[in-house]
Amino acid sequence: MKTRILFIVILVFISLTSSNSQVLYRKTIAIPDISGYLTLKADFHIHTVFSNGLVWPTVRVQEAWMEGLDVIAFTDHLEYHTFDKDVVYDDNRATEVAKSYAQMYGMVLIKGTEITRSQPLGHFNAIFTTDNNKLRVKDSILSITTAGQQGAFITWNHPHENNKGWNEVQEMLFKQGLMNGIEVANHNTYFPEAQQWCMDKNLTMMGTSDVHNPITFDYNFQKGEHRTLTLVFAKEKTPESIQEALNNHRTAAYWKDKIIGKEEFLSEIFKNSVSFLNTTITINKKNKIKAVLYIKNSSDIPYKIKFTEKPADITIPTEILLEPGKTSAIDFDGKSPGQKLYSLTFEVTNLLVGPNKPYVSTVNLTVVNQ
Repeated sequence: MKTRILFIVILVFISLTSSNSQVLYRKTIAIPDISGYLTLKADFHIHTVFSNGLVWPTVRVQEAWMEGLDVIAFTDHLEYHTFDKDVVYDDNRATEVAKSYAQMYGMVLIKGTEITRSQPLGHFNAIFTTDNNKLRVKDSILSITTAGQQGAFITWNHPHENNKGWNEVQEMLFKQGLMNGIEVANHNTYFPEAQQWCMDKNLTMMGTSDVHNPITFDYNFQKGEHRTLTLVFAKEKTPESIQEALNNHRTAAYWKDKIIGKEEFLSEIFKNSVSFLNTTITINKKNKIKAVLYIKNSSDIPYKIKFTEKPADITIPTEILLEPGKTSAIDFDGKSPGQKLYSLTFEVTNLLVGPNKPYVSTVNLTVVNQ
């Protein structure tokens, strides 16, 4: 009896102290824009309770907003409806439930679905669909073709799970314009082969979380982890502009501490993130260098620098971590290089412009006699 009374008291206390209002806090993901385009943070592969995810659609919006995302797409499985006794058996419903919520939070919410079939086809996402229910047919190719007829952007998901790799089915879909992109990173896995396929066939590179659990089950935000994302270089933050960017392959995948994409985009991100300060080097009367090179990283990307070419008489650390939002001071010394201008060549090992291939750049130093 006492236990029951205590339980009732607790319920009354909760009801009296609870309210419909709440405070959410948004983290900003500092990755710079590039020339002529906004850098939007997107996750185009998210599951909800309307297939086999464990989260209600409106909560997915809140999760993404709090993490600093701009764009999300719900891609519930057409074939799996774990909670069909509890929710409406309708493959458009997740987006409908969360649409007004997304507008309230300033998020772009895109309708999509996952066509989940066995090999050799594998799994495909279709986003920017108009009616997902019409894609729920037994014929796999017809399902993808119907998505294409709706104007969808179609992505091959986690291709490493297809042990036949790029096969005749993928080739057929590609030639018919029914494969527009490939996930080069999905959740915790990076697929170098997929990056090469995108480069060879001019397909769009995607990075996605493929989240089913509450997002905090999959990523430890307190340790600085983030969900796998697609960076979309769009003219505006609108569905139309985002689809235009995807169709024209203006994306990169943000996976763990790495950005994976075309060199033209990654070079701009790096140059707009990192400033080399104090690049004038003074030579003393003994023809010796003793200087400090300051490097400021204004982004949230922890750039990993590896110097590969430098004058033989200069001593400088081989590898440097440019921590997010900080300025690094790098001491170096040596003899005069005997020239007024020289360069340090370095790799940014966590910017991948090809399969496991780092972005390469240089910094020029000016020598002045004391």
